[in-house]
Amino acid sequence: MTENILESLAKNVANMEDSNHPPVHLWSPEHCGEINIVIQHDGSWMHDGGLIKREALVRLFSSVLWLEDSQHYLKTPAEKLSITVETTPFLITQMAVKDAGTEQQKILFTSSYGDTVLLGSEHPLHLDKNIIQDQEVPLVMVRYGMMGRLARSVFESVVELGEFVESDKGDYLKVLSDGVVFELS
Repeated sequence: MTENILESLAKNVANMEDSNHPPVHLWSPEHCGEINIVIQHDGSWMHDGGLIKREALVRLFSSVLWLEDSQHYLKTPAEKLSITVETTPFLITQMAVKDAGTEQQKILFTSSYGDTVLLGSEHPLHLDKNIIQDQEVPLVMVRYGMMGRLARSVFESVVELGEFVESDKGDYLKVLSDGVVFELS
């Protein structure tokens, strides 16, 4: 049965226009159950306990990720199936910087699925202590309210770009991108 659901999802999504992201925000299917898919902390996708090895299938499914009432779904025009996400649905694995060290500096993040976001007002960066117990986790908004967790190497690069500021409120890291200053304490 779950193989039929996977095939159906793949067909529904494959028939869409070839674009960065399907318009999942325009679709209103009824919740039709759950599928035993888990997005693990390391960004790998599991189905019925086995690793989904086909990168094209993972990218396809990641393009129809949806968050609603704190639950993650795979959503097509015809189906909405709940899935499990261990920490965040996106893992930010790459970073690029344009105009580094200037007022026009722009930081671009890319997820392991190929999503690219410009750190700024639409895609803010913050530290969250609720994702992993007793750890501050750097998160950036990716899409539809879903967050991407910065890989350690990416966050280290952000720290190198930032400026440490000492203040009476406490020390923090100041990072500039797309005209927005982020204060990470």
